[in-house]
Amino acid sequence: MPDRQGVRWSMGCISLQEALDPSYVRHMVADLMNDPSTVEGVVHDNGFYKLTLGKAPAGAVLRAHIWLQGKLLHQGDGNIHNHRWSFASKILKGTMTTVSFDVVRDGELQVRHYTYTPDAATEICYIGPARLRQVSSETFSDGDSYYLEASTIHQAHPGAGLTTVTLVARSKAEREYADVYVPRGLQGPTGRPSVLPPKVVARELSRVYNLLA
Repeated sequence: MPDRQGVRWSMGCISLQEALDPSYVRHMVADLMNDPSTVEGVVHDNGFYKLTLGKAPAGAVLRAHIWLQGKLLHQGDGNIHNHRWSFASKILKGTMTTVSFDVVRDGELQVRHYTYTPDAATEICYIGPARLRQVSSETFSDGDSYYLEASTIHQAHPGAGLTTVTLVARSKAEREYADVYVPRGLQGPTGRPSVLPPKVVARELSRVYNLLA
């Protein structure tokens, strides 16, 4: 995989890759463990725990994402989406498959298209029906890193039956809104994540700290 990852990083932002340096992030997490109440921890719509760790020196926002083995926190495979920002991700434990899509008139997947604009009076807006076509699928495992541009429409699939933990470095916002595509039969985006109890945040910080050793 070195060649594939090398191509990805040459197209992405090197500062995001540098922000994922395990030794630096481990020091950050160690400080946060002294006072977990300073960490924003929520349950994301797509079924994982999201811990916002803080900012790296280059301005990237660092997060930890945790999908727990055997704990279903969402319906189906979750929403398909892009972001307002580009990001780099490093797999600390488990596996992750990222599936990318294009919006096309004759796409095989029928979805409902929403926009998510966090700074707007109405955060979630329904746009209308759309069709998507899958264009790629790549699987990453322990120690691998990858990069996605803000506009890339994708869906994340953690390994079945495994706890998967990823470290994410996101850039500053590059777009005003993100697109969310919801397959038929699934609930639309809520924009209102559930806050994690401090005890859970402390436990997950400890998990991330140990994986960064």
